[in-house]
Amino acid sequence: MNRSFLIKQIKKRFPSDPLPKMSLRQAVLADCSLTRRITEREWQSERLKDGAIPWTELTDKDLIECRDGLAHLNEESFAYYLGAFLRFAVRHVNAELVSPARDIVRSVIFSVTNRSKYNLQRLKHLNDAQIDCVIAFLHFVEEESQTDAADAAKALARYWLKPEARRKTVTDLV
Repeated sequence: MNRSFLIKQIKKRFPSDPLPKMSLRQAVLADCSLTRRITEREWQSERLKDGAIPWTELTDKDLIECRDGLAHLNEESFAYYLGAFLRFAVRHVNAELVSPARDIVRSVIFSVTNRSKYNLQRLKHLNDAQIDCVIAFLHFVEEESQTDAADAAKALARYWLKPEARRKTVTDLV
C-alpha cells in the first residue's frame, strides 16, 4: 500500500472531532498514578496543555513527548488518538532501532496486536472504517517493516481478519 494514500485514509477514518474527555498529556499523567496520587489541579493543568488540540494537529514532537500515553488512554481517547499514532508509525516504520521514533512505532504495533482483555476492550471502540484502516496499516507494516512484519502478519491472521475484530464485545482471549 502506498504510504501517502494510507496516511490520507487514516486522517479520513479517524475524525478529529469531537475531542475526547481524556487528553494525551493526561494519559501520560495517568501513568504516574501508579506511584503517586494525582491531584485534580494537576489533572486539569495537563488537560489545558493539549485538550483542545485535535489529533490531526499533533506534531511528531508532541507524540514523542507523550509516547507513554498511548498505553494509558481510556477506551474513547484511545480510539481518538490512535489515528495520530498510526500516522506517525507509517511515516517512521523503519526508524533506527534505538530511537524515540522506533519506540513509538513498536508501541503502536503493540497497541494493535496485543490481545489482552484491557487492550481488546479499547480496540472494540473502533468503528468498521477504523478497523479497515488498522488492517491496512498492518498490511503496510507487513510489507514495509524490516523488524515488525511477522508481528503484523500474526495479528492479521489471529484477530484482524476474523469476525471477532468487528464484534463490539470481548468474547475470548485465544
